[in-house]
Amino acid sequence: MNNAALAMSPGLGERGLYRRWYFEECLSREVARARRYGESVSVVLLRPDTPPPPASDLDHGIAEFLHANLRGMDVAADYSSGEVALLLPDTAVGSAFLLAERLRRGVETLSWASPHETTVSAGVSAYRPDADLRADDLMFEVENALYAARREGGGRTRVFRCPEE
Repeated sequence: MNNAALAMSPGLGERGLYRRWYFEECLSREVARARRYGESVSVVLLRPDTPPPPASDLDHGIAEFLHANLRGMDVAADYSSGEVALLLPDTAVGSAFLLAERLRRGVETLSWASPHETTVSAGVSAYRPDADLRADDLMFEVENALYAARREGGGRTRVFRCPEE
């Protein structure tokens, strides 16, 4: 993406992913919409288990790969410390899991661009009307799912499960 396009795009960072603040604004709006209309919204967090060096070809390849495999209404953002957050409006948790797993495996195939083998962990959570979740609750859940995947050795996708499930 050229500098002129970046300047016109709200919250876009250097590699073409939205910045965290923009993601959080979109997430708050989508959770409010899901609550109001009884619709679904899911969140995915992806994180390479061994992060590529900053500004590496692999790092940029991940962003390009995500853009090529997401819908126009989805939001992909740099979240923190190498994590990429995906906001998936109108997407139930099962579909979000399948997408996360497909993206996770796809990013792993990009490792040809790096001298190091790359595995990726992913966490998934979705708005549940019965739980009356807020945006920060959803992020807490998806972070816990991601950390569970990493604790289990990485290279996998985990869905947040409520303690009572």
